[in-house]
Amino acid sequence: MMIRLTGADAALRALRTLEPETAKQVGRDIKKAGDGIAAYIRANAPKGPPMSGWRDTAATKGRTRGGAGWPAWAPIGASISRRGTSVIVTSTGASAAIYESAGAKNPNGVSAPHPDGAQFIRNLSREGALVQSGKKKGRLARAAIKQLYPQALKDVEAACDRATQAVNRRMP
Repeated sequence: MMIRLTGADAALRALRTLEPETAKQVGRDIKKAGDGIAAYIRANAPKGPPMSGWRDTAATKGRTRGGAGWPAWAPIGASISRRGTSVIVTSTGASAAIYESAGAKNPNGVSAPHPDGAQFIRNLSREGALVQSGKKKGRLARAAIKQLYPQALKDVEAACDRATQAVNRRMP
């Protein structure tokens, strides 16, 4: 799951020429918008697996539920990277992807290939309901976007306003 906040890279490059210190501060302010979303993901991520039997070691083919490819449960984290005026917040790990999107297309799990599938979706829904954000649904990252994105936009706009004021002060 990746969240991308984008802005005007050319404007930031021009600002670096006119006001390098202000440009650095704008970059830090833009990164803070992503920090809040990542902090929300980390704070609201489940501490353990949503279903008993989800082991913390990967399954081997034919040996345990899920078979080959079923990922081991690992704590859900979030990482941030910034390039120019883009901030990317990424939920880390296969557990995060499953937790975020399981049941998004089939919220009741009724056509799941295994009878535990419906129970798995119910367990996930008790821990975190699916939230619609944009065109997609999710439990953690999408909930963060729905709740924090308006404030992130305000923070980025405030950073741009401060940069504009700094440039205007230089003008005669």
